[in-house]
Amino acid sequence: MRAEIIGHGTWYDKMAKKVINRERKLGRSLDKVRTEMGLGASGFPHIGSLGDAARSYAVTLALKEMGFNSELVAFCDDKDGLRRFLLDCRNHCRSI
Repeated sequence: MRAEIIGHGTWYDKMAKKVINRERKLGRSLDKVRTEMGLGASGFPHIGSLGDAARSYAVTLALKEMGFNSELVAFCDDKDGLRRFLLDCRNHCRSI
């Protein structure tokens, strides 16, 4: 039995249309449309991280439903540039 799509007016359908319109306006190829999500180095993954992933995945599915070849790219950045600076600053202030 085939799953039926209910409507095409959700926020992620609208976002997918905005992405396609932007890409066309910029003259970019639509051979593969990538969406992305990531985890930052600011701490342990939390429910907000799940929300980011779910939103990106929803837009990816909407793009596919529109007939575009779309993929979700997930990444994790463990390079927090300020973390080292703040530790050095705190250590420096203690020695004064």
